[in-house]
Order: sequence, then structure tokens, then C-alpha cells
Amino acid sequence: MLMTSKKFINKSLKYQQGSIYERMAVSPEDLLNIEVPVPSIKIQKKISVLTKHMIRLINNSFEAYNDFLRLKKYLLDKLFI
Repeated sequence: MLMTSKKFINKSLKYQQGSIYERMAVSPEDLLNIEVPVPSIKIQKKISVLTKHMIRLINNSFEAYNDFLRLKKYLLDKLFI
């Protein structure tokens, strides 16, 4: 996602080399020298914990939904015996 963002592309285009427009390229060394802002480890860990909680909530929601579907099927089966 980072490498396809407009900001990163514009930053990397400053390092283009070549005389023909279609053949212009950015060297791997120049690309690797572009600084990328990264949150601190503390913030990364907070994001990780929040993401795990969100995934757990989503999974629990799916389980509850499936339980309701099974209950619905059971009740409909009992209704039309």
C-alpha cells in the first residue's frame, strides 16, 4: 500500500534516471534510501492489540450469526413437522 501511494510515488519519481521517457527508471539503491515514516514500537504494539481484539469480536459475531441460523433452521423444521 505504501509503495502505491501518491506521496511515495511522487517522492520516488525525483530519483528517475534515463533520457527516454518510456525507459526512465529508479535504481533500487535510490528506492531503498527513501525514508518511510513508521510508528514507534509502543504504538505498533497498541495497534496489534487492538487489531487482535477486533478480529476476536468479528469471529464472535460470525459464530453468533451462525448459531442464529442453526436455531432458525431447527425452529422451522419443528414448525413444519
